[in-house]
Amino acid sequence: MACNMRSRILAAVLAALVCWLAATATLAAQTPQDAARAALVRWLDALDEGQRARCLHAYDDPARRDWGYTPRKRAGLRVAGLGELAGERLNELLASVLEPAALQTLEEIRELERVLFERESRPGAPASWRDYDEYYLSVFGDPRSQAQWAWRFEGHHISINVTGEAERVLSVTPQFLGASPARSEAGTGGERRPLAREEDLGRELFASLDDEQRAKALGAGELTGDIRGTPGVEPPGPDGLRAAQLTPPQRALLAELVELFAHRSSGAAREGALERLRADLERASLVYLGSLAPLERGYWRVNVGASVFEFDNSQPGANHVHTLWREHGADFGDARAGQR
Repeated sequence: MACNMRSRILAAVLAALVCWLAATATLAAQTPQDAARAALVRWLDALDEGQRARCLHAYDDPARRDWGYTPRKRAGLRVAGLGELAGERLNELLASVLEPAALQTLEEIRELERVLFERESRPGAPASWRDYDEYYLSVFGDPRSQAQWAWRFEGHHISINVTGEAERVLSVTPQFLGASPARSEAGTGGERRPLAREEDLGRELFASLDDEQRAKALGAGELTGDIRGTPGVEPPGPDGLRAAQLTPPQRALLAELVELFAHRSSGAAREGALERLRADLERASLVYLGSLAPLERGYWRVNVGASVFEFDNSQPGANHVHTLWREHGADFGDARAGQR
């Protein structure tokens, strides 16, 4: 049964990748500035009236800021059973703001719901509530008639929030990606680690610190089993070791780590994020808690200007990863609307 399960997962991942490659090709003829809004319009046009009513909300609806990453009741349209056209347009929408590697990560995270279903379901007991299809798309503001628009793709361990104005993408935060299990057997016989680079590169950077640097980077408090910038909570401010106290090779690792998050995005959104990060990198700060050893509990955080990047793998067993990218004062497009 395990072999069949691995084969099904591999086939699903490959099928999803084919769809996303096709979506990327569809958008290739559009400029980065107009692709995101155009893809959102095409998504709404693919829905029937009932689906559109469940998906579309007012731009100022409080639900626009009600993001989360735990299993819960969500506003929006469930992605299961959308039909072929709407499914294709959903892939186009995601591909309009996310790079192919990020799209693959989203699919791998969703596939872990199948892994958890398999692990948690027991003979003679109710089936596990884990569900690959329990993900929702919500749109705020109608891009067909309004300048301000936003959308969120969300479910367990995924929260992608995109805010735009006219043809511009203003923000792609809050952005949360997680994985449980963080490490699991892949269908090819290897290991599946959707957020491996975030974990390994962060560990490499913090492990490179000398004793004096490590003492400054060590954060206060205990591991909590989660990130600090949770929904409804302001993300943590600068603290710990300053980037100016790093060696040139360490600063290169720091740049690679934070740019890893920016490179999840595509087009103008990515370039804008990279420009801001590079301008503020010398004033960045770094914090870590816990162990730097593989397979042991740990947490790190990097503040770069308004951006806050968090990584947590501190739940018991150290096999449950959370990553978060937020921006002080700029989540949901705040402070950027109306700017040119």
